[in-house]
Amino acid sequence: MKKEHFTIVLLLLATYGVYRLYESFWISITVATLLAISTHHIQMGFFTLTRSRFWASALSTLVLSILFFAPLGYFLFHISVMLQNLDPAMLKTIDTNLRDWIAHLPPTFSRAETKIEALLSDFDTNALAQHLLDYASQIGSFAMAFLTKTIFILIFYFVALYYGKDIFEFFKRSAHFPQQESTLIMFEMRSSMSVVFYSIIATAVFEGALFGIAVEYLGYNGLL
Repeated sequence: MKKEHFTIVLLLLATYGVYRLYESFWISITVATLLAISTHHIQMGFFTLTRSRFWASALSTLVLSILFFAPLGYFLFHISVMLQNLDPAMLKTIDTNLRDWIAHLPPTFSRAETKIEALLSDFDTNALAQHLLDYASQIGSFAMAFLTKTIFILIFYFVALYYGKDIFEFFKRSAHFPQQESTLIMFEMRSSMSVVFYSIIATAVFEGALFGIAVEYLGYNGLL
């Protein structure tokens, strides 16, 4: 066997070994890498303030965990607690109010009245309360799995930010791209992904804020 072929075989075996070793984490690694590319400008802003790549990466990770993962964690925790403390008597009250509301529907909704009554005839508050408790335990399990994945994403996100420049330089040397072309490709990729990422975040913040204000006005938990 030629030396070149032996080297290729070793490289393939090493690649397969690395793939199997990190097989359970590839989704987290991919998400963290994409987030690191999208939020590169945040890291550069912190780097300008701290003059430390470590602290810039750590502060960027902290901002991401607060602005992106903390609201989802709060939502899952609050819903789980709410379902566990659900009073079956409240379900019976909702059932009574619905039946009273159906009895006073305008004539224009007479077609839907029959279908709604058929649905309510199968409505069992005790069975629903039991199912809600089951759902609460499932949500709790999902919240724990979500927390675990979140921690791994944050870890890989920090690594991607801290070693991102070195990794990029390594791939740039390996691909033998001209300096100007490789820099331009990375710049365009960061710009495109940043626009998409910040647009999604801005839209979510405005929609959540407006809906939260409306819900708070109606007497519910606007923060949730």
